[in-house]
Amino acid sequence: MRITLVTAFYPGERMGGSEYQTLLIAEGLAELGHDVVFLGTDADKEDVFDASNLKVIEAPSWRSVGWNHHRGCITRALQWSDPDVCYVRVFEELATIVPWCGKASVPVVSVSASAKTANPFLLGYHPIETLAHLRSLQTFRHLRSFFSIRSSSVHVCNTQALKRQMRRWFPRKRINVIYNGSPVPPPKEVHRGSSGQVIWVNNLKRWKRPEVFVELARRLPQYDFVMIGKISAGRRYTRQTTAVLEDAPANLRYLGPLPLVQVNTMISDSDLLLYTSLPVEGFGNSFLQAWLRGVPTLSLTFDLDGILQREGVGRCAATFEQLAADVGELMADESLRGEMGARARQYAISHHSTHKMVTDYDTLFGELETP
Repeated sequence: MRITLVTAFYPGERMGGSEYQTLLIAEGLAELGHDVVFLGTDADKEDVFDASNLKVIEAPSWRSVGWNHHRGCITRALQWSDPDVCYVRVFEELATIVPWCGKASVPVVSVSASAKTANPFLLGYHPIETLAHLRSLQTFRHLRSFFSIRSSSVHVCNTQALKRQMRRWFPRKRINVIYNGSPVPPPKEVHRGSSGQVIWVNNLKRWKRPEVFVELARRLPQYDFVMIGKISAGRRYTRQTTAVLEDAPANLRYLGPLPLVQVNTMISDSDLLLYTSLPVEGFGNSFLQAWLRGVPTLSLTFDLDGILQREGVGRCAATFEQLAADVGELMADESLRGEMGARARQYAISHHSTHKMVTDYDTLFGELETP
């Protein structure tokens, strides 16, 4: 089967959650014998190259070349790849790709991986970001892409919560839930004992609330707090966040963005992973990175499909005070952390391995392939 997977960029120096997940799916499908093309639509330039067992096509960002040239690049890439099935995980391109695939009789799998892509009006994130979207043409582009979902063959959400949101807008649409996956690390990478370290891994954005983690470090000076991620917002937010980090307590280290291998090592060395995003997330990759390494996760208000507490792999706090109390309790109880961590690894291996995710997509694409 010829499969084209579309996301923003091929992971390299830049690495985002959606791009990483798309790469895992692409490599897994190629290993199963499919002819896979990875199409990035937000690259620096138009390019084609081979990467492992994939063919990679990159189209320049519309911001750099304009709408017409950008759409032309995407159309040429689709014509060249001639897919039997097209998977689109870069939401803003649905308005271009779905109509083209419709004319070519190519099934399309559209994807929602965050609350922003489960609502036509770019609502649910930080109010400042919502206002910025409303002031730009991004709102209209998003609206067109959202309602293009009507014409996709099937829509995939990576949480049950996102599926419920999408169902309000598309009550008769076929919507599947396929959870994110992650490679299973060997037992030697599993966390053991106590390090006194708490970790936060995410790109720094308003709605991810990194300032909460900084305040936790100030509240609990007896522990070490490590923050990893790129400040990925406008200049004003960058200045504000930089000021917050410069005023952070001595027990907090901000390491900036790091390569994936180093991030995983830092997680393995940590007793807990903290998640402070507003409850508008999809399935954050750092949850899986932690669980598979036996590290429990604590979250503020974001109850990931109820998994944390239902499976006993972490906790979800309703308030900052409760989160601080949970961190203090678990950091002081190595035995309890160890039990949570062991459950987390077993649960993630059973439900969130790359093999399971790729198998789920392989089955779905096989159902959609045009005879």
